[in-house]
Amino acid sequence: MNKEAGLTYLKIKIKHLALEPALVKLEEQKKRRKLQLKRLHMILDKVEPLPPYEEPWLALQLREHRLLAIRPEARSAQIAYAYLRGKAYRTVEAKAKFAPDWKRVAELVFKYGDHAKGVTKEALVKDLTAWAEQEVNMTVTPKAA
Repeated sequence: MNKEAGLTYLKIKIKHLALEPALVKLEEQKKRRKLQLKRLHMILDKVEPLPPYEEPWLALQLREHRLLAIRPEARSAQIAYAYLRGKAYRTVEAKAKFAPDWKRVAELVFKYGDHAKGVTKEALVKDLTAWAEQEVNMTVTPKAA
């Protein structure tokens, strides 16, 4: 895959990942409202409370998917996109509290990038971490003029 096509596909992936959390959150809210209405009807009709297995497990699973699956994937895609475009790491993540999943970033760069033959994913992970550390070191200790 050439560089332009890879960047286009990665940009589309990033846009989809930006839209997905809103859709998942909407479904979470629907499930919670449905459960609240069900509980309200049970109170008004003086019916036994819901069994424990009918608690809002689906809404919780959707929330978990949004926070633990979509968010890290979007972060990795943004970092891969910046790397492939030659941008500085700190332009993407100025105040990151923890390191990204470099293995996933390397997989995305490997998939969408125009890389040389013979480059392994492990070597790409090392290159990515060096890229990020170089940017950090440059911002912490600037070069003397």
